[in-house]
Formats: sequence, C-alpha cells, structure tokens
Amino acid sequence: MQTLIKTIATDFINEIWNQNQYQLIDKFLHPEFTDHSLPSNLPANKEGLLLWVNATGKAFEHKTLIEDIIHENNKIVLKISMKMKHIG
Repeated sequence: MQTLIKTIATDFINEIWNQNQYQLIDKFLHPEFTDHSLPSNLPANKEGLLLWVNATGKAFEHKTLIEDIIHENNKIVLKISMKMKHIG
C-alpha cells in the first residue's frame, strides 16, 4: 500500500503539474476533493485546481522536482522544488 500511495503522489506531480495531462485529473482526485491551498478567488475543488495549474503554466515554464518523500500510516509529505522561468 505504501508504494501505491507514493506512486499516486509522484504520478500526480509528473502527469498533472509537469506534463499538463489535465484529462487524467480524475485518476488522482476523489469527487469530493477540497484544496485548501488555492487563492481565495478560485473554487476549492478540482476545477479550481485545474484553473490554478493552467494559469501557472501560462505565466511560467515550470518543472516540479520531488526531492524527498515521507510516508507514514495514511499521510504523505513531499519535499519539492520548482524550477520556474517567467514567460508571461
């Protein structure tokens, strides 16, 4: 199970953030997903997350790198770095 959770988290970063494969979003998010980190002008759900990722991609060339993963019980923490270049 631990490997599956790590795979889901790393695949989300790679496929959604890095490769912009937005059509795969339902593979990663529960229908009742809530994102508490989005700007307040965006809905705190899947649609808001996609708007944020898309807007970020228009303003920056970016690549998210996973530097470390900690997984215990039902929690996972990713240490990431983002390589970004402003393009608009």
